[in-house]
This record gives sequence, C-alpha cells and structure tokens, in this order.
Amino acid sequence: MKTMSVFTSLIFLTACSYKPQFSKAFDYGVVYGEDNRSNTALNEVLNHNPELSLEEAKMLLEMGRATAGMVELGKHVKKKSDGSIVPIKELGTLLEKRELCTGENFEDEYVLPVCSGFLVGPDLLVTAGHCVDRENYKNKVWLFGYDSSFAFDPNPTFSPDHVYFTKEVVLWEKNSYSYKDYALVRLDRKVLGVNPYKIRTTGKAEKGSLLAIIGHPSGLTTKISSGGAKILDASEEVRIKTNVDSFAGNSGSPVINIKTGKVEGILVSGAEDYISTDREDDYCNKVNAREEKEGEEYITRISLVASKIP
Repeated sequence: MKTMSVFTSLIFLTACSYKPQFSKAFDYGVVYGEDNRSNTALNEVLNHNPELSLEEAKMLLEMGRATAGMVELGKHVKKKSDGSIVPIKELGTLLEKRELCTGENFEDEYVLPVCSGFLVGPDLLVTAGHCVDRENYKNKVWLFGYDSSFAFDPNPTFSPDHVYFTKEVVLWEKNSYSYKDYALVRLDRKVLGVNPYKIRTTGKAEKGSLLAIIGHPSGLTTKISSGGAKILDASEEVRIKTNVDSFAGNSGSPVINIKTGKVEGILVSGAEDYISTDREDDYCNKVNAREEKEGEEYITRISLVASKIP
C-alpha cells in the first residue's frame, strides 16, 4: 500500500460498488487527434507530447506539483485518528468505473478525485465554480502530490502533509450560460514546498496560442497533456474555446499558455467524454475521439479571478 508522506515526487482512485460522482458543468471531455495525456515522468511527457521542448516539459512537471485533486470527506474518503485520509472503500479502476471497452489508455489505473484545482497563492486555490460553492465547501478535501506512483494502489493513504481542507470560498460564480464558472478557495493552511502558478493578469491570449492542461481526467492521478492543443477562439470576453484533451475530473484544471508559462483559464466544460459502442455483441464505452479542428472544450478566463488574488 502506498503512503503519501513527503513532497519527493515531481507532481501530483472506489470498490466495485463505489462509483465516484465526477463534477462537470456539462458532459465534457474528449481526445482531439492523438491522446496526449501522460503520467508525471519526464520521459512520458516528452513521448506523448512531442511538440514540447525539454524545458517546457520540465516547466509543466514543476507546475503539476501545485495541482490538487478534490474529494469529499464522508463520501469518498474518511479521516483517521492520526490525521491521514483514506478511501471509504477500496478504489476501482477506470475500466470498471467507466465500463470501458478493453484497450483504452489508463484502463487499469485506479480513480478517485472528482475535480481539480491549482494553487495561486500560499493558501489560495482556484477551481471551477461547479466543484465547490459558498454553501457546500466544508467537506471538500484537496490532495496535493497525487501522482502516478499511486496509479495502481486501490487503498492509498494520504498523510496529513498532503491533505488540505477548504477554510472558506473567497470568490465564487457559476453561470452555465455566460461560462462564468470559477471559485477562489482559501485552504486551512499554507501549502509548503511548492510554487503557486503564475496567471495572466493583463491582456488577452491570441488565437493559435499553444496550450497544456494539468489535472485529474476521469479521477485518475495527475495527467499532463499538450500535444496539438491550442486556442481556437479567443474573441469572447468570458470564455476561450480550445481543443485540450480533457474529461470530467479535469473541472477546475489550469489551462496553461506554453509560451508564457501562465494560466489562461479554468477548464469548465466541453464535449462528451465517452461514447457507447457495440463490441462482440456487448456494449462498452470508449474515449470520444475527434479531429483537432473539432475542439469544443471551454475555459473560463483567469482574469475573472486575477484581480482578487493578493
């Protein structure tokens, strides 16, 4: 059994009867072109995202340390007397939970987080507004350091050093029509040993800007994806249209401008994750795959939150 104790890794799963409720504004998530999602190892990031330079890959790995997965105390996890957090029940694999057709990427990995978030200050974290709100926040737990070393552990233990609770929701809005979907969360204490994300504070990103996303697609351990991801439409004031590879569980993930190294926005919605197919007289689900030009993933501009961050 894997125990999370110190920040030694570069970055950051439900018994057969336990199915996590992934948060998302809409049914969203899809792979555009090649599946560029990778685990948190330098060689994997480079192999799955050949457009990245060595320095860009290292930059994303470092950013991933400031990314967290959200779970709910009493629903997904419980707290032990020593302050550590463990799943309420043994975790299930992606194959089981999503009733996948065999052969899909990460099918044997265990799943747990229902949303993603990213550090923007010593004790401040940004996520999607549909992940946490001002009324429903006290049982929201953030796990830092939930990396690929936990991918095959059905009974992980998260030590107190990596477990953070939501103290308050400083800023919040959720509007499915306007795509204003964000929350600025204050954690119960400062997160030590990691550097907060840098965010865009002025100006606007241009169409064609290359992007990356870091988070917990479908509840998996931290995944990094860039590949051919870019901004497809930046003409609107609140939202940006992209083709990043994202899934439920990526809600609240940072979408990063590769050139500037700054967050452009918060992943909030997009196309359907999985589609049903008839295989050998039985139905199963496979990842929804589209061409890169068919991108339909939307991010809320980080500028809506930036002015409130000290």
